[in-house]
Amino acid sequence: MRYPVLAVVNSSKYLFAFDLDGTLVHNLPSGERTVPPRLLDCVRRLGRHAHVMVATGRRYRTALPIISLLPAASYSVTNNGMVVKDASGKTIHRESLDRADALSIAKLFHKTHLDVIFATDGYHENIDFIFWKQALKEADAPRKLFERFHEVSAVVETMEDVLSFRRDIPLLEVATLGPYHELLEARELIEPQLPKPYRAVVVKGIGEDSWGALEIFSGKVSKWTGILSVKKLLNVEMVVAVGDDENDIEMLQSADISVVMSHAQPHVKRVASRDVEGPEGLAQYLEEWIERLEQE
Repeated sequence: MRYPVLAVVNSSKYLFAFDLDGTLVHNLPSGERTVPPRLLDCVRRLGRHAHVMVATGRRYRTALPIISLLPAASYSVTNNGMVVKDASGKTIHRESLDRADALSIAKLFHKTHLDVIFATDGYHENIDFIFWKQALKEADAPRKLFERFHEVSAVVETMEDVLSFRRDIPLLEVATLGPYHELLEARELIEPQLPKPYRAVVVKGIGEDSWGALEIFSGKVSKWTGILSVKKLLNVEMVVAVGDDENDIEMLQSADISVVMSHAQPHVKRVASRDVEGPEGLAQYLEEWIERLEQE
């Protein structure tokens, strides 16, 4: 389903960039995972006075239902900064993995006893993931992910097939899922062996308690590089970034004002200038901004 995205003309000098999971998106008492009502109202009110965008590790397809709720969402940064899209869904910037490098990284995963999942930018082609057939037979994590997203997934017989499969669809990441602390240990083994210029990030906020994702993608990009390109396009003066996970570190370090959620890991909290307690704390913080902007 294609979700409408509201784009408005906004001359504000401020750009607010929000991570999604664990920052804007939370588990509600109803069991729904979305933006809590008070926080959503604050973000919408904020959009009357400032530019609002998302900067997420999610794929564009799963970010779009949340983007569609937000005001002034002229641009979005997805896949940890690998993809920047405008309000119509048109890609205005994208970095991709070299296929040979992706295969090399996948073999490194396999040697380290990690499952292999390839993430793609196949939004228009309806392919978000490429799975290795053997991993689907042998491992629970990729199988569960495949069952959840089988309609937007493809399967290759061997890892080598990724070299030739759908060359028209860019590869964005090589990833694996697992217990968070085990992935931190795995990164210590893998990172020194990665081909340049790739980086390894372990994120915790994937909606599964105690689990996380180890993601390998271009070292040239981060959420901040995507935000910076949007900042230039909008000609804004100040960026306020809000996040909670390791893939938010660069944008928290580089933004003019940085806010971190109180549940973030210590190494993430250290780079922010302020922390807030849960969605209610973030809503209160945005209300302070709204009051200030209404007076400007």
